[in-house]
Amino acid sequence: SFEDHITEPRAAHLETMQMFKAAIHKDDLAFIIYQDNYLTYYSHKQILDQVQDLFNHLSPKRNQKALSILPPGYLLELLLLHVYLATGLSIYFSNKSLYSALMEVKPEFLGLKPLQVEDLRAYFYAHSTRATRISRKRTIWSIKIGEAYSEEAMTQFKYRLQFQLADWWRFRKWRRLLGGYLRSIIVDKSIKESTDQLFKAAF
Repeated sequence: SFEDHITEPRAAHLETMQMFKAAIHKDDLAFIIYQDNYLTYYSHKQILDQVQDLFNHLSPKRNQKALSILPPGYLLELLLLHVYLATGLSIYFSNKSLYSALMEVKPEFLGLKPLQVEDLRAYFYAHSTRATRISRKRTIWSIKIGEAYSEEAMTQFKYRLQFQLADWWRFRKWRRLLGGYLRSIIVDKSIKESTDQLFKAAF
């Protein structure tokens, strides 16, 4: 476990660390990332600021798990790995299909590209509509309720009842399809607003 590898640093280690820290400036170049046909340069401060923002948003805990399926050189995954390592939570890497890995690992955190999120939505729809006509109608209705999700909507009694029914009919089943524990799907670019609201409702 992570705790097995924790040791108290010796004086020599601390001295070496201070020497390295003194030689590094916050505006020094930390990474050069080639992504989407562009070269982007990041300083230590830029990376750490984004890592801190992610850390504050996700509030990860040491006893939680993360599934890493994006390339480590992909900026979002690079930032998430920093968050995971700083927290000490368990990171799982897998070469299996996304759905097989999710069922095996049962993570709380997962980073995806926007297209992968849309693929997940299509997977949920296909899985939920292959049974009966009633099942298809329930799925379409639940998606409509999920797309209307917002904090303001949840203050309305009628919508809360509709949301609870949609959660019972579909959302809880979708969560089980992804391992049952997933609480955050992190995406680095904008996705369709309807898809964004649907996933906020379901997870």
